[in-house]
Amino acid sequence: MTCTGAMATGLTSLRGNLLAQSHDCGHNWENLRIQLVVPREGNRYLKTCGPGEDQLIPILSEKGIGISVFGRPTPDFPPYQGVPECVTEDELMRTSNSAMEWVNTWSKNMTQYGTPGFMGSGSIARMLVDTKEGYLCEGANWIYNDPANHAIHGPMTDQVFACGNFFVNSKLKVKAEAGIGAGYNRAKRAWKLLIDRQYDCCMMEAPPHKGAENMPYFGAGISLPYLMSIFRDHGNLSPQEGRISNYVPEERGQEALCIHGLVYYTKGSTICNIVENHTDLFSCLWMTFGQPCISPFLPVYIIF
Repeated sequence: MTCTGAMATGLTSLRGNLLAQSHDCGHNWENLRIQLVVPREGNRYLKTCGPGEDQLIPILSEKGIGISVFGRPTPDFPPYQGVPECVTEDELMRTSNSAMEWVNTWSKNMTQYGTPGFMGSGSIARMLVDTKEGYLCEGANWIYNDPANHAIHGPMTDQVFACGNFFVNSKLKVKAEAGIGAGYNRAKRAWKLLIDRQYDCCMMEAPPHKGAENMPYFGAGISLPYLMSIFRDHGNLSPQEGRISNYVPEERGQEALCIHGLVYYTKGSTICNIVENHTDLFSCLWMTFGQPCISPFLPVYIIF
């Protein structure tokens, strides 16, 4: 329960909306896979799984919808009574042409059936962006046939956002949260690094055309390399110091996004860079296949 996510949309992003996530796991062998799905009808999309996981999850579609996967610590709520006729995440990615479409279908599905159509059985969180906006969707199976079992944060435009494996919605915290998970300090660190850069006037570029010198121009913002650097961040702790702890951020209070603990450590990161023009050709999934501070981010495109 140690994932951390970050989002930069609109004016806060230098070129295309950005969605990133770090993946932490125990000391076991990694099992990272990427799959391109080309259905007979609907949208093509990429699927991947995090370290130590077997289930492939849709993460980027040719329509420019990027998704990050999070859990939420909850008690063992009873399952849905009956046969859930829910929409799977593959169907959502195949049929949705925008983040708003994805969220609307997810909300109806979640209201009635809870989470059985998704990875995990008791709680869920998905952060997603497209070319226009971003969302955080979270829910738990504490009640069925009731929209109170989930919350939607968004649409978010021209702003940054960060979260971890803890409920953001206050009602879900009261009704369903079994613990905060690991990652409050890491989410705070991600917020700080995002906010420090989002409207940095020192990074402003020249006006876009002659005669526009007196017009506001937001040419700065969070770039792809800067977001990569966030998920390589060790805070005020060196990797050598981090190795003597079970789980550095929560156990000892230091702020760090890339951790080197004895039990848990960061095993990879993913970044969806959504490009507005030709989302099917230029939107890209960047992935590390090891610890982000020592592993390169490699690009994966939806090309067929």
